[in-house]
Amino acid sequence: MSKNSPQDIKNREIFSQNLNRIMKNKGVRQIDLHNNLGIPKSTITGYVKGYSMPTLGNIQKIADYLNVKKSDLDPRFSANSSALKTDTEPIPVEDLKNRFMTFDGKPLTEDDLKAIQTIIEVYLGKQGGD
Repeated sequence: MSKNSPQDIKNREIFSQNLNRIMKNKGVRQIDLHNNLGIPKSTITGYVKGYSMPTLGNIQKIADYLNVKKSDLDPRFSANSSALKTDTEPIPVEDLKNRFMTFDGKPLTEDDLKAIQTIIEVYLGKQGGD
C-alpha cells in the first residue's frame, strides 16, 4: 500500500466532514446511501470516517443523491481549488505526486509522473512549431 501524502489525508478529512454535515442536515443515514446507491456499507463507512476517498463516480452518485454540488462534498471541485487555478506558479513535475491524484483517488505513481512529463514535453514541442 502506498503512503498517503499530507494532502491526501487532508482531502479525506474534509470530504468526511462535509459528507457527515450534509447527511445530518438532510437526515440521511449511511444505510440510505447504501440502499439507494449500491455502494457497499464498508465503503461508505470509510468515507464517513475519513479512511478513504470515493472514486469520481461515487462522488457524483453521492452528490446527486444528496442534491448537492460535488464541490460541496469535495473541495477539489471548487472553482477556487488550487488544483484548478491557472494563474499559480509553475509546479515541478516531481511535486505533482504530493499535490495531485489519479481520477480514482489514488496517489500518482512514478509511471504516472513519467507519462505526464512526456505528454507535457510533446505538447510544448508541438506549440514550438515542431
